[in-house]
Amino acid sequence: MTSAAWVGKMRENVQMIIQDLHHPERKKRAHLLLIASALAVLIVLWAFVHLLTLGQRSKTKADLDALVEQINTEMQTAENRRIIGDSDAANAILDKAAEQAKQVMDNQSGMYRQQAFNLLDRIRSKKEEINNIVRVSPRVVANLSTKTPNISASGLVGLGDGEFMAYDKEDAYHVFLNSVEEPHRIGDGTFIIDGTNLSRFQSQAFLMSGNGLVEWNNGQAMSMKTDDPRGWMSGNAVAGYLRFLYVLSPDNKQIYKYERLTNRYGIPVEYNVNGDLTGAIDMAIDGSVYVLKQDGTLLKLFRGETQPFVIRKAPTGLLKDATKLFKVTDRNFYILDPVHARVIMLSDGGPTGESSYVKQFVLEGEQVGTLQDLYVDPDEAHLYVMDDKRIYVVDLNTK
Repeated sequence: MTSAAWVGKMRENVQMIIQDLHHPERKKRAHLLLIASALAVLIVLWAFVHLLTLGQRSKTKADLDALVEQINTEMQTAENRRIIGDSDAANAILDKAAEQAKQVMDNQSGMYRQQAFNLLDRIRSKKEEINNIVRVSPRVVANLSTKTPNISASGLVGLGDGEFMAYDKEDAYHVFLNSVEEPHRIGDGTFIIDGTNLSRFQSQAFLMSGNGLVEWNNGQAMSMKTDDPRGWMSGNAVAGYLRFLYVLSPDNKQIYKYERLTNRYGIPVEYNVNGDLTGAIDMAIDGSVYVLKQDGTLLKLFRGETQPFVIRKAPTGLLKDATKLFKVTDRNFYILDPVHARVIMLSDGGPTGESSYVKQFVLEGEQVGTLQDLYVDPDEAHLYVMDDKRIYVVDLNTK
């Protein structure tokens, strides 16, 4: 039958049904024919949609099969890159694999979702292996909140292995092993910005708001003067080295070097010659002066002049969330990243300024809050980290 004849036949049938609907004896039969026709149309439509969906699911399954296989291949490629020492390429490959695994998780069919979760877990584990990430559950050394329940500690000054001066905005707390003394008021209407140890003078110096400096010595807080008629220069970090005190002042693009005299400080010397201190947030001194900047840059200065400094084998964006810098004399750097609850370890770098990424410690535990500061003993046996209420320790020699 031609298409024209088929259409004509259908038109005749429709007209007959319409006529029957108005005929008292054939009305019931016409209704039944209408219902049967509607059901037939629905069945045809359902079969069409089912076949279309089945074909789409088959295509989706094939695509997902290929994607999962590709992810497994890329993970093996990343492992091969790690073996030959190309950690940058290995990390890039794993980042791509993680994005692909997320695509599998997000597909509307829901297929392979659990497998994608497992792949992401394997990718994370492989990245941690490549980047030498150590997850630790630190031990509590001291709980500062036993003395001040609502304390919000902000800084830690190491005096030796297991001995510290921890401080908040107004008070300092002497800590020895697990013993915390009663708080000592440092500021008199001013607030503590940063603190450092002056081991040669057996005192701790605290940079204060309002351009002042207070030393804690022999159980007393003493406001210290400078011979500079302008008073103390403003800053956001302070570091002691030998008989000198250094004040980091990014607003003035300068580091001020004060000599500690008998009962006061001399006139400051402008230490920085050509370093860009824009966004500088912390510093450490070990012969050279090292400055940590907000963008994750680590700047090296010697006699005020910038020196070459690079970090080899560092994962991308390693220091972008870093806030505190600590340097063990003639040994490694330790850098605090509170966003990821971790401490990053870098090698010294030596005279050439070629430092290397070593490892990172990720602190885990429900009680660990936002990390504030850190200290490492001279033998690098223990890493101490402080949140706003507690001081923790990680044993380095066993990691």
